[in-house]
Amino acid sequence: MQPEISGERLLLVEGKDDEGFFLGLLHKHEISSLQIENYGGRNNLRAYLHTLRERPRFEMLERIGITRDADENKESAQQSVYSALSKENYPLPGEPPNGAPKVSVLIIPPERDAGCLENLIWESLKTEPNAGCVREFVDCINSQRSENLRAKTMVHA
Repeated sequence: MQPEISGERLLLVEGKDDEGFFLGLLHKHEISSLQIENYGGRNNLRAYLHTLRERPRFEMLERIGITRDADENKESAQQSVYSALSKENYPLPGEPPNGAPKVSVLIIPPERDAGCLENLIWESLKTEPNAGCVREFVDCINSQRSENLRAKTMVHA
């Protein structure tokens, strides 16, 4: 069962790791006016958007933000989100809301054609004093993994 819609702004994130990151970010900056929920993975966004309309207090929502990892192809990830929005009759970013909440989409990392939230986090951590140890550890245990999985492993390490 989904929690009650508690305000005017809702941020939908791809998974539990993303949810934890954004909850921590909001807590650090003392932002309480944004509700965060995870939609359970890239393949579940459309179903999540469908059931969102049926939840009590949906009419309170003025804005919905959606984040998604670029994974292997940023353009494909964006098309996937836009397709889910269109099929569930939500406005695309930049379109007038026409009674629905205004929608924004952020494909992560925003400056790259591929990647994930952990790539963005690792960029901020890679100059830390123990980053070299983490890199060596990850090289040792999973050198055959994709760059996205390596970033996830390094951030968790």
